[in-house]
Amino acid sequence: MPATGSASTGPWPRSSRRRRVSSGATAPLVAGVDFGSRRTPSHVAWLAGDEVWLGAYLATGGTPLPPLPDHLRARGTVRVYAFDAPQGLPAAARGPGRRACDRAVNAPTRNLPEGRAGLAAMRAYGAFVEGGVDLFWQLHDEGLAHIDGLADDPGEASRPIACETYPRRILADLLGVAPARLPSKRADTRHYVGTVVAALAGRGVRFVDPGLPHLHDHADAALCALAARAVATGAAHRVGEPPRVDRPGRVLREGYVVLPGPGAR
Repeated sequence: MPATGSASTGPWPRSSRRRRVSSGATAPLVAGVDFGSRRTPSHVAWLAGDEVWLGAYLATGGTPLPPLPDHLRARGTVRVYAFDAPQGLPAAARGPGRRACDRAVNAPTRNLPEGRAGLAAMRAYGAFVEGGVDLFWQLHDEGLAHIDGLADDPGEASRPIACETYPRRILADLLGVAPARLPSKRADTRHYVGTVVAALAGRGVRFVDPGLPHLHDHADAALCALAARAVATGAAHRVGEPPRVDRPGRVLREGYVVLPGPGAR
Protein backbone atom coordinates (compact mmCIF):
# COMPACT_ATOMS: atom_id res chain seq x y z
CA MET A 1 0.00 0.00 0.00
CA PRO A 2 1.31 3.49 -0.70
CA ALA A 3 2.89 5.50 2.08
CA THR A 4 0.75 7.88 4.07
CA GLY A 5 0.92 10.53 6.75
CA SER A 6 1.28 10.22 10.48
CA ALA A 7 -0.82 8.09 12.76
CA SER A 8 -0.62 7.50 16.45
CA THR A 9 1.57 4.72 17.73
CA GLY A 10 1.28 2.82 20.99
CA PRO A 11 -1.60 0.65 22.19
CA TRP A 12 -4.12 -0.42 19.59
CA PRO A 13 -7.78 0.42 20.12
CA ARG A 14 -8.92 -3.17 19.77
CA SER A 15 -7.36 -6.52 20.50
CA SER A 16 -8.90 -9.92 20.58
CA ARG A 17 -8.03 -13.56 20.67
CA ARG A 18 -8.50 -15.66 17.58
CA ARG A 19 -7.88 -19.28 16.62
CA ARG A 20 -4.22 -20.18 16.97
CA VAL A 21 -2.93 -22.27 14.11
CA SER A 22 0.58 -23.10 15.26
CA SER A 23 1.79 -26.65 14.67
CA GLY A 24 3.09 -27.76 18.02
CA ALA A 25 6.87 -27.62 18.30
CA THR A 26 7.25 -26.71 14.62
CA ALA A 27 7.20 -23.02 13.78
CA PRO A 28 4.19 -22.24 11.56
CA LEU A 29 4.86 -21.43 7.94
CA VAL A 30 3.20 -18.13 7.02
CA ALA A 31 3.30 -15.71 4.09
CA GLY A 32 3.22 -11.95 3.76
CA VAL A 33 2.10 -10.47 0.44
CA ASP A 34 2.72 -6.94 -0.79
CA PHE A 35 -0.16 -6.94 -3.25
CA GLY A 36 0.18 -5.17 -6.60
CA SER A 37 -3.06 -5.75 -8.50
CA ARG A 38 -4.72 -8.54 -10.43
CA ARG A 39 -2.59 -7.55 -13.45
CA THR A 40 0.75 -6.60 -11.88
CA PRO A 41 3.13 -8.68 -9.74
CA SER A 42 2.67 -9.16 -6.02
CA HIS A 43 5.74 -9.75 -3.86
CA VAL A 44 5.86 -12.52 -1.26
CA ALA A 45 7.83 -13.25 1.90
CA TRP A 46 7.52 -16.73 3.40
CA LEU A 47 8.42 -16.86 7.08
CA ALA A 48 9.20 -20.01 9.06
CA GLY A 49 10.77 -19.61 12.46
CA ASP A 50 13.06 -16.62 12.03
CA GLU A 51 13.95 -17.20 8.37
CA VAL A 52 12.47 -15.33 5.40
CA TRP A 53 12.42 -16.43 1.76
CA LEU A 54 11.35 -14.04 -0.98
CA GLY A 55 9.39 -14.49 -4.20
CA ALA A 56 6.75 -13.00 -6.47
CA TYR A 57 3.62 -14.11 -8.32
CA LEU A 58 0.67 -12.77 -10.28
CA ALA A 59 -2.52 -12.92 -8.21
CA THR A 60 -4.89 -13.90 -11.00
CA GLY A 61 -8.18 -15.72 -10.62
CA GLY A 62 -6.30 -18.97 -11.24
CA THR A 63 -3.61 -18.29 -8.62
CA PRO A 64 -5.09 -16.01 -5.96
CA LEU A 65 -2.68 -17.35 -3.33
CA PRO A 66 1.10 -17.49 -3.91
CA PRO A 67 2.29 -20.96 -4.97
CA LEU A 68 4.60 -22.47 -2.38
CA PRO A 69 8.15 -22.96 -3.70
CA ASP A 70 9.35 -26.57 -3.90
CA HIS A 71 12.15 -26.00 -1.38
CA LEU A 72 9.62 -25.00 1.28
CA ARG A 73 7.18 -27.88 0.85
CA ALA A 74 8.88 -29.96 3.53
CA ARG A 75 7.91 -27.26 6.03
CA GLY A 76 4.21 -27.99 5.58
CA THR A 77 1.32 -25.86 4.42
CA VAL A 78 0.97 -22.12 4.81
CA ARG A 79 -1.19 -21.40 7.85
CA VAL A 80 -1.76 -17.65 7.43
CA TYR A 81 -1.53 -15.23 4.48
CA ALA A 82 -1.30 -11.54 5.40
CA PHE A 83 -1.96 -9.16 2.50
CA ASP A 84 -1.21 -5.49 2.18
CA ALA A 85 -4.45 -5.04 0.27
CA PRO A 86 -7.95 -3.80 1.15
CA GLN A 87 -10.26 -6.72 1.79
CA GLY A 88 -13.56 -4.90 1.48
CA LEU A 89 -15.58 -1.74 1.15
CA PRO A 90 -17.17 0.48 3.82
CA ALA A 91 -20.33 -0.65 5.57
CA ALA A 92 -23.23 -0.09 3.19
CA ALA A 93 -25.09 2.08 5.70
CA ARG A 94 -22.23 4.58 5.72
CA GLY A 95 -22.02 5.04 1.99
CA PRO A 96 -18.73 5.91 0.26
CA GLY A 97 -15.73 6.85 2.40
CA ARG A 98 -13.24 5.14 4.69
CA ARG A 99 -13.50 1.89 6.55
CA ALA A 100 -12.94 1.96 10.31
CA CYS A 101 -9.62 0.11 9.92
CA ASP A 102 -8.37 2.65 7.36
CA ARG A 103 -9.05 5.45 9.80
CA ALA A 104 -7.33 3.57 12.62
CA VAL A 105 -4.02 3.15 10.74
CA ASN A 106 -4.37 6.29 8.58
CA ALA A 107 -4.24 4.31 5.35
CA PRO A 108 -4.30 6.34 2.12
CA THR A 109 -7.47 4.65 0.85
CA ARG A 110 -9.72 7.49 1.95
CA ASN A 111 -12.49 7.52 -0.64
CA LEU A 112 -13.74 4.00 -1.19
CA PRO A 113 -16.96 3.57 -3.17
CA GLU A 114 -20.06 1.96 -1.78
CA GLY A 115 -20.13 -0.88 -4.30
CA ARG A 116 -18.07 -2.71 -6.90
CA ALA A 117 -19.44 -0.56 -9.71
CA GLY A 118 -17.55 2.43 -8.35
CA LEU A 119 -14.16 0.71 -8.18
CA ALA A 120 -13.32 1.12 -11.86
CA ALA A 121 -13.85 4.87 -11.58
CA MET A 122 -11.37 5.35 -8.74
CA ARG A 123 -8.64 7.75 -9.81
CA ALA A 124 -6.20 6.91 -6.99
CA TYR A 125 -5.20 3.32 -6.25
CA GLY A 126 -8.04 2.01 -8.41
CA ALA A 127 -6.43 -1.21 -9.67
CA PHE A 128 -4.94 -1.89 -6.24
CA VAL A 129 -8.25 -1.46 -4.40
CA GLU A 130 -10.32 -3.27 -7.01
CA GLY A 131 -7.86 -6.15 -7.06
CA GLY A 132 -7.75 -6.48 -3.28
CA VAL A 133 -11.53 -6.42 -2.89
CA ASP A 134 -11.89 -8.99 -5.68
CA LEU A 135 -9.13 -11.20 -4.28
CA PHE A 136 -10.57 -11.41 -0.77
CA TRP A 137 -14.05 -12.05 -2.14
CA GLN A 138 -12.69 -14.92 -4.24
CA LEU A 139 -10.88 -16.42 -1.25
CA HIS A 140 -14.12 -16.35 0.74
CA ASP A 141 -16.56 -17.26 -2.01
CA GLU A 142 -14.55 -20.24 -3.29
CA GLY A 143 -13.66 -21.47 0.20
CA LEU A 144 -9.93 -21.01 -0.38
CA ALA A 145 -9.27 -19.30 2.96
CA HIS A 146 -10.99 -18.22 6.13
CA ILE A 147 -11.13 -14.43 6.30
CA ASP A 148 -9.78 -13.33 9.66
CA GLY A 149 -12.56 -12.25 12.00
CA LEU A 150 -15.42 -13.47 9.80
CA ALA A 151 -18.17 -14.98 11.93
CA ASP A 152 -20.19 -18.11 11.19
CA ASP A 153 -17.69 -19.65 8.77
CA PRO A 154 -18.31 -23.44 8.92
CA GLY A 155 -15.05 -24.29 7.13
CA GLU A 156 -12.83 -22.11 9.31
CA ALA A 157 -10.80 -24.90 10.91
CA SER A 158 -9.95 -26.65 7.64
CA ARG A 159 -8.57 -23.69 5.68
CA PRO A 160 -5.68 -21.26 5.96
CA ILE A 161 -6.41 -17.78 7.27
CA ALA A 162 -6.26 -14.70 5.03
CA CYS A 163 -5.98 -11.31 6.70
CA GLU A 164 -5.27 -7.69 5.84
CA THR A 165 -2.33 -5.76 7.27
CA TYR A 166 -0.50 -2.48 6.76
CA PRO A 167 3.33 -2.71 6.68
CA ARG A 168 4.05 0.99 7.19
CA ARG A 169 2.18 0.95 10.49
CA ILE A 170 3.99 -2.27 11.47
CA LEU A 171 7.38 -0.66 10.82
CA ALA A 172 6.45 2.50 12.72
CA ASP A 173 5.35 0.44 15.71
CA LEU A 174 8.53 -1.67 15.63
CA LEU A 175 10.61 1.50 15.76
CA GLY A 176 8.32 3.39 18.13
CA VAL A 177 7.94 6.38 15.80
CA ALA A 178 5.11 8.03 13.89
CA PRO A 179 4.74 6.76 10.30
CA ALA A 180 5.52 10.25 8.98
CA ARG A 181 9.06 9.91 10.35
CA LEU A 182 9.82 6.81 8.29
CA PRO A 183 11.92 7.17 5.12
CA SER A 184 10.03 7.22 1.82
CA LYS A 185 10.03 3.81 0.22
CA ARG A 186 9.99 5.29 -3.29
CA ALA A 187 12.12 8.42 -2.97
CA ASP A 188 14.68 6.78 -0.65
CA THR A 189 14.29 3.06 -1.33
CA ARG A 190 17.73 2.00 -0.09
CA HIS A 191 17.23 3.76 3.25
CA TYR A 192 13.71 2.36 3.61
CA VAL A 193 14.79 -1.22 2.87
CA GLY A 194 17.75 -0.90 5.23
CA THR A 195 15.44 0.37 7.96
CA VAL A 196 13.14 -2.63 7.49
CA VAL A 197 16.03 -5.12 7.49
CA ALA A 198 17.44 -3.61 10.69
CA ALA A 199 14.02 -3.58 12.38
CA LEU A 200 13.45 -7.24 11.51
CA ALA A 201 16.96 -8.17 12.65
CA GLY A 202 16.07 -6.61 15.99
CA ARG A 203 13.31 -9.23 16.18
CA GLY A 204 15.77 -11.98 15.23
CA VAL A 205 14.38 -12.32 11.71
CA ARG A 206 16.85 -12.80 8.85
CA PHE A 207 16.64 -13.12 5.09
CA VAL A 208 17.91 -16.47 3.79
CA ASP A 209 18.99 -15.11 0.40
CA PRO A 210 22.27 -13.18 0.83
CA GLY A 211 22.10 -9.51 -0.11
CA LEU A 212 18.30 -9.38 -0.24
CA PRO A 213 15.93 -7.61 -0.24
CA HIS A 214 16.60 -4.88 -2.79
CA LEU A 215 12.95 -3.93 -3.47
CA HIS A 216 10.71 -2.05 -1.07
CA ASP A 217 7.96 -4.46 -2.18
CA HIS A 218 9.86 -7.39 -0.66
CA ALA A 219 10.66 -5.39 2.47
CA ASP A 220 6.94 -4.67 2.91
CA ALA A 221 6.07 -8.32 2.26
CA ALA A 222 8.42 -9.32 5.10
CA LEU A 223 6.65 -6.90 7.44
CA CYS A 224 3.34 -8.44 6.35
CA ALA A 225 4.77 -11.86 7.25
CA LEU A 226 5.30 -10.64 10.82
CA ALA A 227 1.59 -9.91 11.02
CA ALA A 228 0.81 -13.37 9.61
CA ARG A 229 3.00 -14.99 12.26
CA ALA A 230 1.27 -12.97 14.98
CA VAL A 231 -2.07 -14.35 13.81
CA ALA A 232 -0.68 -17.90 13.71
CA THR A 233 0.69 -17.66 17.25
CA GLY A 234 -2.22 -15.79 18.81
CA ALA A 235 -0.22 -12.57 19.35
CA ALA A 236 -2.04 -10.26 16.91
CA HIS A 237 -3.96 -7.05 17.55
CA ARG A 238 -6.81 -6.03 15.31
CA VAL A 239 -8.14 -2.60 14.48
CA GLY A 240 -11.37 -1.73 12.73
CA GLU A 241 -14.60 -3.69 12.57
CA PRO A 242 -15.13 -7.39 11.80
CA PRO A 243 -15.72 -8.27 8.16
CA ARG A 244 -19.26 -8.93 7.01
CA VAL A 245 -20.45 -10.68 3.87
CA ASP A 246 -22.49 -8.69 1.37
CA ARG A 247 -23.49 -11.49 -0.97
CA PRO A 248 -25.76 -9.43 -3.26
CA GLY A 249 -22.91 -6.95 -3.71
CA ARG A 250 -20.30 -9.73 -3.93
CA VAL A 251 -18.01 -7.91 -1.51
CA LEU A 252 -16.85 -8.04 2.07
CA ARG A 253 -17.70 -5.00 4.18
CA GLU A 254 -15.25 -3.38 6.62
CA GLY A 255 -12.72 -5.92 8.02
CA TYR A 256 -9.81 -5.85 10.42
CA VAL A 257 -6.28 -4.66 9.81
CA VAL A 258 -4.05 -7.08 11.72
CA LEU A 259 -0.86 -5.92 13.46
CA PRO A 260 1.73 -7.75 15.54
CA GLY A 261 0.99 -7.17 19.21
CA PRO A 262 3.61 -5.64 21.52
CA GLY A 263 4.56 -9.07 22.83
CA ALA A 264 4.78 -10.75 19.41
CA ARG A 265 8.16 -12.11 18.36
